[in-house]
Amino acid sequence: MARIDFLASDAGELFLNEVNTIPGSLSHYLFIEPKETLAEQLAKDIREARERPTYTPLTQGADGSVLQSAATIAQKLA
Repeated sequence: MARIDFLASDAGELFLNEVNTIPGSLSHYLFIEPKETLAEQLAKDIREARERPTYTPLTQGADGSVLQSAATIAQKLA
């Protein structure tokens, strides 16, 4: 399980900032309904991973130019 942080430019472009893992046994505690065992959840996750095509992320814009173009910290956080 992962949480992905993005940055948005004024032009509406989205840039990948970082990928963060979510700790806690694949966040099993977040899955309330329907209640499944960890083994059931893992089996579904593995099945889904095998059925989906491999994704190759694009690195365009990942050179830091968006943050470098901001003159101040406030502009970087806007």
